[in-house]
Amino acid sequence: MKTAKVWVAPYDKWNRINERFNSVAFIFVIVTIFFHPLWLSLITGIAWGISSAIFFVLLWQNERKKHRLAKADAQRKQHND
Repeated sequence: MKTAKVWVAPYDKWNRINERFNSVAFIFVIVTIFFHPLWLSLITGIAWGISSAIFFVLLWQNERKKHRLAKADAQRKQHND
């Protein structure tokens, strides 16, 4: 059985870049838990917010592109029949 590809190009590349950003944000969270200076808490909150927003925008754009590709494929199959 073939598995479905979750991310369509170019969103697969953008998601890999966002995963690196998530790793940095996670390290900030760990450091903030142990040292909790205010400035680091603010940077961590901003990094987490940006990372989450980017993920949801990528997810939305990816689904729109998948829908358009599926629609175009269905129309192409209908015209070929």
